[in-house]
Amino acid sequence: MKSVLIVYGTMSIGGSTTSLLSLLQYFDRSKYAIDFVLANNNGELQSLLPEDLNNLPALMPENLQQMKQLSLRSIVEYCKAKMYARNNCNSKNTMGQIMSYENVRLSRKISKKYDVAISFLENYPLVYVANNVIAKKKITWIHVDYKAAGFISKFDKKCFSKFDKIVLVSEECKKTFNSEFPEFSDKSIVIENILTKDTINKLSEKDADLKVFAENFNIITVCRISFAHKGLDRVVNAFNKLKQKRIQHNLKWYVIGEGIDYEKMIRIVKEYNLEDVIFLLGAKTRPLPYVKIMDVFLLPSRYEGKPIAVTEAQMLGVPPVVTNYASATEQIKSGFDGLIIDNTDDAVYGALCSLIENPNVVKKWKNNLKKENFDNIQEIEKVYKIIEDNNE
Repeated sequence: MKSVLIVYGTMSIGGSTTSLLSLLQYFDRSKYAIDFVLANNNGELQSLLPEDLNNLPALMPENLQQMKQLSLRSIVEYCKAKMYARNNCNSKNTMGQIMSYENVRLSRKISKKYDVAISFLENYPLVYVANNVIAKKKITWIHVDYKAAGFISKFDKKCFSKFDKIVLVSEECKKTFNSEFPEFSDKSIVIENILTKDTINKLSEKDADLKVFAENFNIITVCRISFAHKGLDRVVNAFNKLKQKRIQHNLKWYVIGEGIDYEKMIRIVKEYNLEDVIFLLGAKTRPLPYVKIMDVFLLPSRYEGKPIAVTEAQMLGVPPVVTNYASATEQIKSGFDGLIIDNTDDAVYGALCSLIENPNVVKKWKNNLKKENFDNIQEIEKVYKIIEDNNE
C-alpha cells in the first residue's frame, strides 16, 4: 500500500474544493493510505470531508500560543514581506503568490516520508509540497489559467522543477502553462475536475431556505467574491445600467460566496439602490440546493481554469451563461446548452438584455441539458496512472 499526502489550502467554497471532495470520496483506500492536511481549518466545507480520512493538524499557526513559538526574526521577516507585497504587487494573485512563500516558511514541517505527495492547488500547497515534504514522487494541480491569473513565473519556476507531474484541468490551461514554462511541458498533463451525478445529487438534496418566484427571471452565481478574478462588479454595473435605462424588468440575481471584495460589493449594491434585485446570500456550505431552483447560472469571470461550478449547474439542469475564459468552449456548446459571451463588460450587459428579450431560449437550453451526461469518474484512473507510473 502506497502512502499519499494531499496538501490543500482551506476548505472554502470553490470549484477546486468540490473537485477535491470528489477525488477524496472515490480515492481507492485499499491501495493507498491517505494523509490529508490543510494550511488552516477555517473553510465552510470542512464538515464535508470524508469521515475515514486521516486529517493531520493544520500547517499554519492557528492561535496566539502557536505564534509565540515562532522566533521574533521569523515574524519580523513575515511582516516585511507582507509590506513589500502590498506596496509592489499589481494584483491580489501576485500578492498571494509572494506571501505563500512566507506562510510556508512559518508553517510546521511534516517529518513523515511519503511515496507520493500531492499539492492540489497553486500557491501555498504548491510551495509547501515543493519545499517542506519528503516524497519519492511529487504531483501538483494548477486549477486556473496560470498566465491569465497574473502569476509571476520566475517565483514558481524552482518549485515546479521539484515536481514529477504538473496537472492542468483543461487543454487550454495546459497550453498557456506550457507557454510560460516550456521547460516543464514534458511534465504537464490534463486531468479534468472529477464530478459525478451521484455526488451532485447528494450535495443538492436538502431544500434551500429561499423562495423564488416563477414570474421572475432568477439568476445565480456561486463563487468567491473577487472582482479581479470573478468579475462580479461587471454584473453590478450592468444591473445599474439596466436600471438607469428602465429595462431591468423582472431580473433577480442571487450571489453565494464570500471573499476579499464581499464588503465592497455590499456597498456598491446599496449605493446603486439595487438591493431589491441583487441579493448577497453569503457563504453556504451546500450551495447546490439554491442553484437547482434557478433559471440560469451566471459566471462573469475575467479568467478561469475549468470551473466546476459551471458543470455542477449543468448537471442540475441549469444552463450557464459565462464569459469566454480559457476552457469555456470545452464546457459549453454555446447556443445549445448555455451561452458563451465575450469577456468584456459590455458583453455582460448585453447578455442580461438578451435574457430579458428572449426568456424562452433558456427552456431550449434546459431541454438540451437533459440529454447530456457530465459524469467523468473515469478521470480518477489518470490520477492512479501518474501515481503508479515508474517511467518518469
